Amino acid sequence: NSFCTLLAPHKHMPKVRPGMPKPPKGFDAVSGVLDAFDAEMKAAIAEPHQGKRKAETTWGVAKVNRSRTRAVWELFRAGKASKEVLEYCVKVKFIDGSLVRLWGLKGYENACCAECVNPKNHSFGGTCVCRVPARDRGDDPIACSTCGCTGCASGDEKKKAAAPTSNAAAVADEADAQPE
Repeated sequence: NSFCTLLAPHKHMPKVRPGMPKPPKGFDAVSGVLDAFDAEMKAAIAEPHQGKRKAETTWGVAKVNRSRTRAVWELFRAGKASKEVLEYCVKVKFIDGSLVRLWGLKGYENACCAECVNPKNHSFGGTCVCRVPARDRGDDPIACSTCGCTGCASGDEKKKAAAPTSNAAAVADEADAQPE
């Protein structure tokens, strides 16, 4: 037994660790989804940064964060996760509480991240270019410098791709499809 093996990370860290608040009843409904997104988050963090602009280095993490939060939000909206489970996930920071609050507001149902809607983060007190509806943007391709979003305005006629973009998204869809 060497010192390095003692410091090696565990193969699978449990989602709820000792010392954390006890999860509410029904947490099992989101536990598998969160575990699947953990693996994807680790891959996004480990992704090499060579050849990317400084702003692009965090886009993968932001995308996984949004997808993980959206998956739990959709389980909540479908009635497969209770409000207590959703609040617990926000409290222990398994999901992004700012996004959950935004998605509950009219006009922000598709928001990509909380940074894009905060006027303090943008010149002249506006919002991010990704919040501009597609009909007002023209044909120029855009990408948010904060999270890499290509358009999340609620009034957009174009919808996001229906096919899952990752294994974690497929697990979330599978959990959503399971009967109660």
